[in-house]
Amino acid sequence: MAKYVELGVEGLGAVLRDMRTLPKEATKELRRASVDIANRHMVPSWKAAALTAGGWGPKLADSVRAASDRLPALKVGKDKRVYSGGASTNMTRYPAFRGTQADYAAFGNGTGWMANRRPYQAQALHEWTQAVDLIVTKWNRNTL
Repeated sequence: MAKYVELGVEGLGAVLRDMRTLPKEATKELRRASVDIANRHMVPSWKAAALTAGGWGPKLADSVRAASDRLPALKVGKDKRVYSGGASTNMTRYPAFRGTQADYAAFGNGTGWMANRRPYQAQALHEWTQAVDLIVTKWNRNTL
């Protein structure tokens, strides 16, 4: 599955590496916080954008869900074949966005639906850094 990064954060790798020194429960708490942030900010934005993908939109929107990760993340598309021709949302997500040069006239030039996301990055990053601060403070106290 291809990964798409919307926001680069300088020093993020070091923060995540340092967090590995905390107990596993701290990582579980961070994953729960990240899923919550993704569900509140990312998922609604991407679902709304997917609905602008023409006839492909409703099923693409239904396939958007939060992913369990230390960072807020989501997944778009599933392998289950949901379209009448036997295609899955994984198979249609990028052609519906960009179109295709192949013999698949159904996609045309694409709809550019991924560009229709509402901005959420600043608020999601702010909430994530607050969650990291709380978790690190809590677990540093517990490990002293």
